[in-house]
Amino acid sequence: MARYRLPQLAGLATGGARQSLVDVAYEALRDAITSGALLPGTRLREAALARHFSISTTPVREALRRLDREGLVRLSPNRGAIVAEFDLREILDLFEIREVLECRAVRRAAGQASRDVHKAQAALSQAAKQVVLRDRVEWNRLEVAFHRAINELGGNFELAELTERIHRTVQGLCVRCMREPIYGPDKLRLMHSQHEAILEAVRDGNVRDAEARARAHIHDIRDAIAEALGSEGG
Repeated sequence: MARYRLPQLAGLATGGARQSLVDVAYEALRDAITSGALLPGTRLREAALARHFSISTTPVREALRRLDREGLVRLSPNRGAIVAEFDLREILDLFEIREVLECRAVRRAAGQASRDVHKAQAALSQAAKQVVLRDRVEWNRLEVAFHRAINELGGNFELAELTERIHRTVQGLCVRCMREPIYGPDKLRLMHSQHEAILEAVRDGNVRDAEARARAHIHDIRDAIAEALGSEGG
């Protein structure tokens, strides 16, 4: 089968030898949706995706079903698969869930007797370069990696996994607001400084400060997105 490249998926990995074909399609599509390479409302055609990944439509179909279960894709008999779109109320509800999960995960991370923050620091250092380059798609990928690295420090990997799933869903919805001033250079610098503050509090073992900074970070993003979407509706 000849390889067929979709422009929106350019640069994304198409899997390794140890991955199943379903995982190859699922992980690439998940990353494209949550980083902003594929925007809400985008149609996902099985045949085109199968050509892109050089696989049959069967694993593509299963990957789309998995993404549908996670809320990143919507499947319907008439329209097929599209990248999920949510209204403002649904988005605010997801932010509330993320706040509950992530603040708990950050508390656990800061409360550990020993914390190896190198993984989180590495993601943060790479993200700093994207602030300068203003590569918002790569920034989004690194933001997910940073928060996952922090959340894993608490030792509850199920909590970290669930938190990341909600984070990715929120991220996939927020990309429609990736414009000035919502995701302009000033906003990216602010978010980066917030990440640095969260990491510092976790590194220092300051449980209350880590949780407070995580909550403030989530509220800041939520309020900016709510303002943007509210102005669209008004």
